[in-house]
Amino acid sequence: RESRLPCHKWLSVSRDGGATWSFPAPWTYDDGTAFFSPDSISQLLRLADGRLLWIGNIMATNPVHGGPREKLYIGEVDRTSLRLIRDSLFLVAERGPGDPPTGLSNFLAHEDRETGEIVLYLPWFVEQAKDRWGADSWLYRIACR
Repeated sequence: RESRLPCHKWLSVSRDGGATWSFPAPWTYDDGTAFFSPDSISQLLRLADGRLLWIGNIMATNPVHGGPREKLYIGEVDRTSLRLIRDSLFLVAERGPGDPPTGLSNFLAHEDRETGEIVLYLPWFVEQAKDRWGADSWLYRIACR
């Protein structure tokens, strides 16, 4: 069943060190368009060169509950507008045609300061039986310089 509410990541900004916050609004691409994202983990990653990257799931349609989480992206955040730069999106991993239900979430990333690569630990959750999931974890090294 599809949710009646749109499933987005949300943005609220403080300009006074956290004493007050703006009203939460859907987080958008740099052109102002909102995008769908399930209620899954995402990560902001500050690189040594000052760039800010976002890692998370993006979907073409409004998700049903928490998923599916079948595509994982990395994209750069504009540090002035705090919006996700659409043209910077890079598809890291996705469920292929004919693959079993897959969840690409619960990851962790950091920058390798020697190589400049993003080191991403990504479990591929696969439904092994009804309501029973297992995962193999993969290590990705993504060049970003």
